[in-house]
Amino acid sequence: MTYKHSNLRNRIQAKANLKRLMPWVEMNMKEFDDQTWQATGISEEFFAHMSEERFSGIHIYPDQVRGWHADLVFEGIGQGYADKLGNPEDRPLDTKENAERHAIWMMVSLLPHLRARTKSGYGDAAYVDFKFENATVKIPAGAIDYLIYQYTKPDHTLADLESYARTRLADISDALPFDGATTNRHLRRMREDHRGEIENACAAALAVGITEWQPEEPSPPMALGH
Repeated sequence: MTYKHSNLRNRIQAKANLKRLMPWVEMNMKEFDDQTWQATGISEEFFAHMSEERFSGIHIYPDQVRGWHADLVFEGIGQGYADKLGNPEDRPLDTKENAERHAIWMMVSLLPHLRARTKSGYGDAAYVDFKFENATVKIPAGAIDYLIYQYTKPDHTLADLESYARTRLADISDALPFDGATTNRHLRRMREDHRGEIENACAAALAVGITEWQPEEPSPPMALGH
């Protein structure tokens, strides 16, 4: 039978594994160095969507024939990114104990980098709500962390990101035919790429602490003198 990460019993066991193995992770983190990190082969972009709060569990399980697997699973990772890391399917480990050691090694490789990074301040939420006119847009918290990660590099600033977010939200609002009253029903009926543009702008806004967008009320017409 194929192992299912989404199975409730497996998720409960994975959360218990995470709690049980974390003391071993903390003990071994003193041996961490940059070579350990580079050996993970994790891309910078994927790493930027992670945070310690998003670890939801460690799945330790046998495959049908050849051996054992260890997968770290995350919640709230941005759309289009894998939500787990583990040993390759075609390279199982020979024992359960070695699968647990591999999980510990992966955590030891990740945590020092994650703990040293600027965070969004949204805690352990997997998704963060943004109020766009009359609609509530749910943004993966990992996407917000990714933007913060990118805009705290030397060639970018969060002020640049705020300027982009405000300009983009205003442009999108002006272009929509809903007179500043976009609803969730409108969003559901949009093309995926158009909805994605709104979500990207909302993520940028949340990254700089903006949690809602409402179009500006037009100024009342000036009274003509007599």
